Parts: sequence; C-alpha cells; structure tokens
Amino acid sequence: MEWRSHTLDFRDTGYFSQLILNYLDRHPDLRPFFSHTPDVEGVRNAILVRQQTTFDRQQLVAQLQQQYKDIAPAAEVVAAINLLGKQNTFTITTAHQPNLLTGPLYFVYKLLHTIRIVEQLSKAIPEHHFVPVYFMGSEDADFNELSHFTINGKKYQWSTRQTGAFGRMIIDNDLLKILNEAEKQLSMLPFAEQMMNALRVCYAQGKTIAQATFEWVHHLMGQYGLVVLIPDHAAFKSSFREEMKADLCEHTAYEVLQKTKAYFPNTADWQANARPINLFYLKDNIRERIEREGNDFKVVNTSLRFSQEEILNLLHQHPESFSPNVILRPLFQEKILPNLAYIGGAGEIAYWLQLQPLFQQYQIPFPVLWLRHSVMMLTNRQDEKLCQLGFSSSEIFRPTAECIKTYTKRHSGHQLSLTDEKAELKKLFEKIADIAGQTDVTLQTHSNALHHSILKKVEALENKMLRAEKRKFKDATAQIERLKTQLFPGGNLQERSENMLSYYAAYGAQWLEQIYRHFPENDTRMIVLTQPTSN
Repeated sequence: MEWRSHTLDFRDTGYFSQLILNYLDRHPDLRPFFSHTPDVEGVRNAILVRQQTTFDRQQLVAQLQQQYKDIAPAAEVVAAINLLGKQNTFTITTAHQPNLLTGPLYFVYKLLHTIRIVEQLSKAIPEHHFVPVYFMGSEDADFNELSHFTINGKKYQWSTRQTGAFGRMIIDNDLLKILNEAEKQLSMLPFAEQMMNALRVCYAQGKTIAQATFEWVHHLMGQYGLVVLIPDHAAFKSSFREEMKADLCEHTAYEVLQKTKAYFPNTADWQANARPINLFYLKDNIRERIEREGNDFKVVNTSLRFSQEEILNLLHQHPESFSPNVILRPLFQEKILPNLAYIGGAGEIAYWLQLQPLFQQYQIPFPVLWLRHSVMMLTNRQDEKLCQLGFSSSEIFRPTAECIKTYTKRHSGHQLSLTDEKAELKKLFEKIADIAGQTDVTLQTHSNALHHSILKKVEALENKMLRAEKRKFKDATAQIERLKTQLFPGGNLQERSENMLSYYAAYGAQWLEQIYRHFPENDTRMIVLTQPTSN
C-alpha cells in the first residue's frame, strides 16, 4: 500500500503564532531566550555545556531498570538504558501527561519526532550516543483535560470519583467499559482485535494510569529504543531538593520570571505565570498547591499546615511528597537527565523560551528547543475530493469562508472583483480633492470623506455580487464545509482532538512506521500524509 506525503511551511497554515514563527526565523528579539539553535550545530554546542556538569548516571540507570523489571522490555530499550551509564551518552526528550489512551494524535507525533531526531543525531555525531526519552507528566491533576479521547468525532469520557495526580489513579470498571465501547466502534477494522488485546493487557483493572501508559507506549515504540521515564519517585525528587527549597523559602522562580516578563518581546505571548510557590503537596489522592500564610505553609483545600521547619524536614525526609508545577517541571526534568534537546509543540516552546533565565539562575543547562512536526492525516477519498475542488493542501488550511470565496471566484463566469474599479475610483477622488483644495484646502478633507463613503458602498456591492454567485455553487459549498469539518474538528488542527486508535486499528504498527518514514530530517514542517485505500 502506497502512502503519499508532502510538507508545508508552518507559515502557510495560519495555525502558528508569530512568536513561534519568529523563533523558527531566529529573530534577534528572541535570542536572549534560548541557548542553542535547533539543529546539529546547536546540539554540538549543548554537548559541550552538558559535559561541564556533573550527573549521577548510575542512579538514573538503576531507577530505569527498576521501572522496567516487571515487563519484558524490548532489547532496544535495554540497550538504551545501559548506554545511559556511559559519559558520552545523552538524552533527547519530550514530555507529556499520561492522557487516557494517549489522548490526541500529537502525543504520538511528539514521540516519533523525538526518535527521528535521535536517528539524525546518531548519524551526524557518531562519537556520541543519543537516547530518546518520554518524560511522563504523571503527577498532573487536570482530570478534565486528561480523562477523555475522541475517535472519529465520538468522545469517550471516563467518570470516576478518584482525585489527585492523574497518573496515580486506578483503572476501574468504568474505564474498562469505555474500552469495550471503543472496541465496538473499531471492530470492523483489520487490526482492531490485535490492538484491543494489547490494550487490555496494558490497561488492566487495578493498574495505575501511569503504569498502563508506560506499558502501552512501550508496546507501541519499544522497538525504536524509546525509554519511558516516570519521575514520580523519591530518588528523582531527592536530586531536586535544593531547587524546591529555594522555591519554598525564597520564591526564586517567581522573582526571576517577574523580571523576565518586563523585557520579553511581546508580553501578550507570555504564558509562564509563576506563583510565589510553584510546588504541590503530593500524597495518596491529594495533589494540591502549597501556599505561604504568615510564617506557615498550608496545603490548599485541605487542613494540612506546616511550619517552615516542618516543611523543610518533610522535604529532606520525603521529597516525593512535593510535585513541581509547570514552571519547575522543566528544571526538574533537565536536572535528572543528561539531556540536550526538548521536543515540544508550539505552546510548549513558547513557555520554555520564557524559562531560560530561570535555568541560568539555577545553573542548570538549558536544552535545545526543537519544535515538533505536525501531521495532517488524509484518507484517499479526502485527497481526491481536494483535487476535485481544485484546492492545494495549503489552501485547505484557510478559513472555511475564504475557501468558499476562492472556489466561487475560480469557477464563476462573471467578474466578481471590483479591484481595478476601486483603484480608478481612488485616482478620480485624488483628482477631485486636488481641484477642490485649490478653492479651499479644507474641502480636501470633505472629498476624502466622500471617497471613503462611496468606497464602502462599492465594497458592499462587491460582497453582494459574491454572495449571489455563491448561491449557484451550493453543492460545492456543502462539500467544502464537510471536508473542513472532517479535517479541522471544532476549527482546530486534527492532531489536537482525534485519537490514534482508529488509525492503528486500520493499519497496525505500519501506521507508526509510515509517519516515522515520512518525517523530514531537517526543517520542522507540517506533513500532509495521505493514507492508501483500505483493502
């Protein structure tokens, strides 16, 4: 089966902020906010910085081996973990919460792009080893964001009374019922049974969401050597004690980021809104913010309260009781890994840029920031419909109304634009204003106002002409609207809502391999990937 692809520049999609486009262009205003460029040369520079920092590799290897001991890890993963014990081995990392059944498609794309970059670097810098890592944000407690997934527009929502960190929640009967419902929807696809059997092994009743996600991601990508790291462990947290103490007692992150915001190029893009304390209290089914109140520290929405001495003793004896928020989590990640690059989406890159001064404050090496590839999946039928309508893949990214307007203008036998006439009108009123101004200079203003008034009426006529012509293309308009709804659910990129299960059930592991193969090695792009006709 032939899969076809081509790529688009992010600038041609209209879905990426000016901040991200400026970052891709290495705009000088952003230069103070990143350390290395996202390319091989940037990674080489990051290696030089990393080599100057000490790092407990043996602890990392030991914890990963412990984490994998209850499954039969792929040989590629075993080899990758062993390599981490060597001084010339570094990680390339992406991070994400353990969304239910991986959540939106971009979860998979992030992982595959991380693996792809490792392959690229291994060829370009053979004197070093590189290991792809998925750093699981299992401590996130945003249940509403993480507890659902969507298959072909149908949303599956898990309901449970469990609270606290999502990764610590236990798989129950209600979640298993959702699996059964999803299986019914996918049952006619050729790899559905095989996929669901594997899912049920990973998402077995009584396991935590973190463990299930760990096993499922390993099932999908263990053969690529992807290492999954669950940082919710005392050994990892102990390495981050000093930074957490500074946050509790000195509010370091808050102070640094308040100053940074003042000289950030565009504060409208600012996302890194730190609190005075950027830590949660984490225990059992509790993950709640820690706030300072006078000389004490309280845990929000609980009766828990600590003096400064008590909370510092707790930090010393049980660092696992503390959970970094979105501000400190990147520092925690870079502190416990020999990492060189972080692969993330546009929103992630935006807030990482704002954290660079915080890394400088803590003297933790700041990684290369690498924007991940995005993917638009097309069926063969959708691709054919695009061609029939006469649209290029870049044009379909435009707003629906603009697509309909473009189609109408291309297929109408009448003149629908009054651009030339408006230009002539402008010249006429410039002449009128000149003549009137010779009599009284104030009449030029009156002439300009008259021009503006008439121009608005001409533009209104132009729009009426276009609307009248659109009515002749009702069928095409309906087809455009239907295609846009399919490819951009809710007006968003497909990858931000649809789940991977329908694609995996249709094509099996080949789907992952095709995405991986069609990822370009150099510039980060939007990949439009057309699936073959199903057998």
